[in-house]
Amino acid sequence: AENDQMRMENVSLKMKGQHMKKKLEYPMANAEMVAIVKSLYQRVQALKQEKEQALTEVQQQLDAMADNCTKVYKMSRDLDVVVADRIDEITKKYRAEVLQRKLLYNKIQELRGNIRVFCRIRHDQRASEEKILEVPSPTELLVQTLQGDKQLIDFDRVFGPAITQEAVFDDTRPIIMSCVDGYNVCIMAYGQTGSG
Repeated sequence: AENDQMRMENVSLKMKGQHMKKKLEYPMANAEMVAIVKSLYQRVQALKQEKEQALTEVQQQLDAMADNCTKVYKMSRDLDVVVADRIDEITKKYRAEVLQRKLLYNKIQELRGNIRVFCRIRHDQRASEEKILEVPSPTELLVQTLQGDKQLIDFDRVFGPAITQEAVFDDTRPIIMSCVDGYNVCIMAYGQTGSG
C-alpha cells in the first residue's frame, strides 16, 4: 500500500515537473519559482523520510522473525535429544525384559523336563474296531498286548486320532521357542512311513 502511495506521489511530482516546464517557457516571477522549488524540495525530503521509516520497520520485523526461527530451531533440537534419550531408555528396558523372558521361559521348559515323549495315534479303522489302542487321558495310552491283556503306558502327552496337526504343533511350540531363543533342541519323530 505504501509503495502504491509512493508511486502515485511520484506520478504527481512528474506532472508538476511538466507543468513547471511549461511555466518556464513563459516569463514567471522569480519569487513564485523559488516558492515552487522550495515546496518540491520539502516534499522530496518528506518522501525520503517516509521511505527510511518503512525500511526500518521492515528490518525490525525481519529481525524478530529471525529470532523466532532461531528459538523454534533450538527447541526442536532439544526435543530431538529428549526423544532420542527416551527411545534409548525404552530400548534398554525392552532388551532387559526380553532377556528375562527368555531365561524364565527356558527355566520353565527345564522344570517340565528336558526330555519329553509325545505319542500320536493316527486313525486306523482296524485299531478302533478291535479296541487295540485307547486314550483314557491326555497322558495315558492303553495298549492291548499280544496275550490279550491291556497295558497302560504313560507319556508327557498323547494325541488321539481326532487331534489335528495344529493341536500337535501347539504342544511342541514351547520347544521350538527354546530353539529360537538359542537353546539346543532335538525333536525326533518315529513312526511307520506314511503314517504322518
